[in-house]
Amino acid sequence: MGSAQSTPNPQASQLNAEAPITVWWDVENCLPPSEIDVHSIGWRIRRSLRNLGYQGAVEIIGVIANDTKLPEKVLARLKLPTSGVHIHDCENETGEKQVSDAEIKARMGAWRDLNIHPRNAMIISGDGDFLDSSQSLRDNGYNLKLAYRPGATAEEVLESAPPTNWTWRKLLGLRDKPLKKKKPRSPPPTSPDRERSPSPEAKRFKGNRFAVLLGCK
Repeated sequence: MGSAQSTPNPQASQLNAEAPITVWWDVENCLPPSEIDVHSIGWRIRRSLRNLGYQGAVEIIGVIANDTKLPEKVLARLKLPTSGVHIHDCENETGEKQVSDAEIKARMGAWRDLNIHPRNAMIISGDGDFLDSSQSLRDNGYNLKLAYRPGATAEEVLESAPPTNWTWRKLLGLRDKPLKKKKPRSPPPTSPDRERSPSPEAKRFKGNRFAVLLGCK
């Protein structure tokens, strides 16, 4: 898996290197790591892109539909203008799932319609709902980067994509934490075989069998 290195990006042509970059961050699926100041996330993302040779303007859009997943102080600090991240709160009064995903997909579609190449885009997410949309951007000639949460549904698919994809923590300049291994489910306890009493049908069959053997009719 590729990480943010200071080596040139083999896919970054001169046009891509100088083109603007739009980043969509699914905040709920890739929460800010607890060991860093949330205010530094925008700077860390830009640093990783700069280390790969991307020099264009970077716009980072964080989408949140359920802000209860973030402590109030963390969310307030993330919303500061100096954080370098534009936070968009989705209205989710009904508690529906995938609201932030739908919002990001809509923004990606509008962005594609308004921008011609060369343009760079990045998706930061923890699930595979964006794979079709990301492939569509690539098919239309846009230079797309991905960052994802290890253990995500689409991790294997993301790992097979371009080598400059990151895990979420590596994008931020952190080491990945080892994944917790899921304990295999133990089989249900089995009771020792017990002799079952024969059913009435079995008893009749057994009686008829002996009657035939004894010559009884």
